Amino acid sequence: MLNGNYVHRNHSLHLGSRSEATWQMFLLRKLRQDLIATYQLPQNHSEDLLTEIYVNTDFSAMPVAVQRGAGPSCWDRVKMGFMLGCAVGMGSGAIFGGFSALRYGLRGRELLGTVGKAMMSGGGTFGLFMSIGSGIRC
Repeated sequence: MLNGNYVHRNHSLHLGSRSEATWQMFLLRKLRQDLIATYQLPQNHSEDLLTEIYVNTDFSAMPVAVQRGAGPSCWDRVKMGFMLGCAVGMGSGAIFGGFSALRYGLRGRELLGTVGKAMMSGGGTFGLFMSIGSGIRC
């Protein structure tokens, strides 16, 4: 008895068309690899052991994937949208504000002030619209 997986019925393999047989052989090869990994069989395992495991395993009792935990709340999504929008807006504000200030010939403190204003206005504006968009998707 391997891991208590014996059942009292035999699983039969129904081979229909050629493509169905090819698909079933692929699934059997995949199952064979999974069985070798699950039961940690040596490389020189016998095919009879694999067949016995396959035939005596109740595949209907296999666990089903269950989603655990909840995703982010709507408020968390709105905050994340604002933060992402703020980051993108500040980046674009730095690029466009920097080029604009350099084109006007600003240097030093004036350059930093102008680029900072462009970054804050771009980040706030784009962050606001991204948060609104994220709120709509909730």
